[in-house]
Amino acid sequence: MEGRQVVREVDAEGCPSAPEDASTKFVNQCGVIVRARIPITTRLWKTTKPEEQQHAVPAHQKKMLWAELKDMFTLSEGVDQELVKKCALRKMALAFATFKKKLYTNYIKKDKEPNWDDLPQVKPYWEEFKQYKLSEEAKKKSEQVKVNAANKKYSHHLGAGGYKKSVKKWQKMEQDLIDRGIKPTTWDWPDRSKWWLFANGVTLNQLDGSWFVTEHMQEVSRDLVAAIDETQQGTFHPQRENDELTRALKNPEHPGRARGISVVPWKVAWAGDPSYRTHRKSKAEQEEKLRAIEEKMNKKVASLESQMDARVNEAVQLALNQRGTAGSHPNVVISPASQRHSSCASTAAPDVQTEQQPQIEPTAVDDQRYPVDDVTMPTPCELHVRARNIFIHVAYGSALPLNPSTTIHGRLIPPGYTSITVEQIVGNNEDLELDFVGGDGAKTMGDALHGVVLWRKADIKLTASTTAPVQTDRPSLRSTSPPSPLPPPSSPSPPAQRATSTPTPPTLEKGKKKTASLPAAGPSKKK
Repeated sequence: MEGRQVVREVDAEGCPSAPEDASTKFVNQCGVIVRARIPITTRLWKTTKPEEQQHAVPAHQKKMLWAELKDMFTLSEGVDQELVKKCALRKMALAFATFKKKLYTNYIKKDKEPNWDDLPQVKPYWEEFKQYKLSEEAKKKSEQVKVNAANKKYSHHLGAGGYKKSVKKWQKMEQDLIDRGIKPTTWDWPDRSKWWLFANGVTLNQLDGSWFVTEHMQEVSRDLVAAIDETQQGTFHPQRENDELTRALKNPEHPGRARGISVVPWKVAWAGDPSYRTHRKSKAEQEEKLRAIEEKMNKKVASLESQMDARVNEAVQLALNQRGTAGSHPNVVISPASQRHSSCASTAAPDVQTEQQPQIEPTAVDDQRYPVDDVTMPTPCELHVRARNIFIHVAYGSALPLNPSTTIHGRLIPPGYTSITVEQIVGNNEDLELDFVGGDGAKTMGDALHGVVLWRKADIKLTASTTAPVQTDRPSLRSTSPPSPLPPPSSPSPPAQRATSTPTPPTLEKGKKKTASLPAAGPSKKK
């Protein structure tokens, strides 16, 4: 249409970029329209809080503002109107906030009134606007804004034109120096890094091309120079948003913006970057992070398990030391599986190492009686070790019958000890050393698993009945409930893997049948 400004191109934000005069007129008209149409008593441009909706610009008014602005311009074919609308509303929001700020600073704080001939649209709302700005609510919000601003380490100084207009000014500043034969300090720097510095107040000296850095920008400027030097030396490889500026600022880029470029999505800011992350690459990075976390957790778990093992071993060692102070016994070598005795005789099989094996000789008579002394059949039990007055449960086994003539491979069992089978080891006690060496040279609990070893009677806790049921020739006249079933003993290992004991059968009373039996330790032989 006649009289309209034609917009041929827009930038990544949707703001007109060509022709140049269209860009300037677009920004100016955004300010004119919003100042004329929106009352200054409107406190917010937008809000997500329901209780503040009455103080925000309604959606239908924003549509009217956009429609009025669009009537002033003609958008060329291919220009995204929705993107242009977003740019327009952002410019209007900024212009409206700046307008109200100037009214407060130039008039209310100085207790003055504007010239109503210049601002006729303001006069109907002035008193209400002034009353709110002087209220405690407004003062409290103002203080909060000051606190937030103080916490902000770096502040841009770009004006309404944003980066788009400022970059042209900075490019001209550098070109003027180069035309005079002066090399600017920032001439070979990445654009994003130097534009960000210039936006935060750093300038170039027009005499020698050096830069002027304010005090609060000293640290980040040094870090930025160091990052650029590392890139030039090949020790740092920038990749998209993880570049020299991000390295100098020491905090990641926020999604939806690009420092030193504009408030645009990453895919727009780095549209031409070949290293732009694809979905597959992003997924691979996430998997790599998960693998690193899993590896870290596995190392931590392994460390905790190692600490637990060390504590258990320490407790076991303490128990063994306590037992050692009470009196030691010589090592006993239980005959290997290839040289076992029969279950009915105590004659040792030929052994070429007999002379090297110490004999078990009782050192003292132990008159104390223990529950295990009453065992007449293999009885499930718990095996403990003693640490001071504390008993530590280390294994499950079965206690074997014992009488004064019981021997292990022709050798008497020392006082205070009895023969047991080790069926299951509790925890990490495989390395617990035995008081006497077992069959096949077994020196630890792990070596003696499913075999016969000697164990201190006082450290055995029976978990089932110690005697076998006895039957008489006459059945009982009274009806009795069946006895509770005993836990079945662990299945014995094959003869080739276990040592044996050969207890002498006890004398039976007259009129009673023999019911107790000894565990078979090998093929029976008659004398």
